[in-house]
Amino acid sequence: MFSRATRMFHFSIKAKLITGLSVLLLLSFAVINILSYSVSKSSLRNNIITSSLPSISDNIYSDIHKSLLVPTHVSSLMANDTFVKDWVINGEQDTALITKYLLEIKERYGFVSTFLISHRSNRYYHFKGLHKIVSPGNRHDVWYYNFIGSNVEMDLDVDNDEAAADQMTIFINHRLTDYQGRLLGVTGVGLSLGSIGRLFADFQQRYATNVYLVDSEGVIQIQSDPAMVAKQNIRELEGLSGAANAILAASEEPTLVEYDRGNTHIILMSRLIPEFGWHLVVEKEQNEALASIRANLTRNLIIGLLVTCVVLVINTLLVNHFQGKLEHMAHTDYLTQLHNRRHFMLMGRRDFAQHKRTGEPLSLLMIDADHFKDINDKCGHEAGDAALRLLAGTMAQELRGADLLARTGGEEFAALLPLADITEAMVVAERIRSTIESMQDSFPCPLTVSIGVAEALADVPDLESLIRRADKALYNAKAQGRNRVSEA
Repeated sequence: MFSRATRMFHFSIKAKLITGLSVLLLLSFAVINILSYSVSKSSLRNNIITSSLPSISDNIYSDIHKSLLVPTHVSSLMANDTFVKDWVINGEQDTALITKYLLEIKERYGFVSTFLISHRSNRYYHFKGLHKIVSPGNRHDVWYYNFIGSNVEMDLDVDNDEAAADQMTIFINHRLTDYQGRLLGVTGVGLSLGSIGRLFADFQQRYATNVYLVDSEGVIQIQSDPAMVAKQNIRELEGLSGAANAILAASEEPTLVEYDRGNTHIILMSRLIPEFGWHLVVEKEQNEALASIRANLTRNLIIGLLVTCVVLVINTLLVNHFQGKLEHMAHTDYLTQLHNRRHFMLMGRRDFAQHKRTGEPLSLLMIDADHFKDINDKCGHEAGDAALRLLAGTMAQELRGADLLARTGGEEFAALLPLADITEAMVVAERIRSTIESMQDSFPCPLTVSIGVAEALADVPDLESLIRRADKALYNAKAQGRNRVSEA
């Protein structure tokens, strides 16, 4: 009986211990995961604000520029075409001539509309011929009188195209003047709003964001949803009305806004596109971004401690792996695999501080590829990239392991030479210059460099001052005919 009671007692303790440990582990596991979720949520928000959203905004800004660059350029060419100027100045004698001209522009570039409005006759010429006579009393012509009264050279306008069954069109209008700068009228091109809307729909799908353009009054001018175009003002959007003025008052520096629309928390970044006077707005829903984290939390709570430990180990390995890659990318120029400017400044200040402490010599080479734009224009951008890689490899071979070499700009490089005075630095610079010059036969385009050399003397207080001296020497080398070395 006693033995049985003893066994029951031990079983009770074992059960309590197992139960207690299980509860403790489960509670600890739950608390850790909940805390992890909270930290991840905060980290995700910070990542959206500091990294993800700015990067997405930059990419979209660049794509919009590319999409509108051609029509903007063509509109400017039309406004500066001597044929157009002379045709208006000479009294608009033959409508067929300007009609043919507008039609050729339309068909060559695939625009939906091309037009010319004469300030003298108020005639609106279209690629199909004379469309109408503009009048201040016609609501469709108000834009014209507002534009010529604004004294701006160019603007964008979203409006119905009367000549195309009121199709919503993005017009790029350009002021037309005579050779003395007097107003002759307005000319320009029209893009299908649908095609631009599809581009914005692609942005939204690709980046999981809401993207739109607003004018200076806050009216949405371009968005993937046609129902909002030219009809919705951001001052009237739920949750955004209070921040609208801050968005519209912003300059080219991005503006960050957070607001709630119903139960959805939205992080918004806007920036001015100065060429058009419109603001690019990119919105990211934090709730949507958090969905994957919530799913991970639920899975982790169900899976259990052991599997989670394995996942944490794997995640740790992956994070370490990708963090190493990110750290490499953070201080490396992708094209040349040299250090980038940021890393150069960081390490250069360290070397400069050591120079100040020890008094050891320190010199700087600023190296710039001569006529690099001609290489891109004549031989293509692939040749330009190859030239930069060739320059980087050649300079790396000519420098010592202790020297700091970086690509600091488009075709500009910098090399910091510890323990090298101006005489030694000039020898190194000339060796680099002559080596590159001797490689002409192995490269399809002329490739030379100009180099400015400066030494960190007692009157040079910091790295930035040394860079300015070397830059000045580089400018002197350029001014003296390029393909040479100049000493500060």
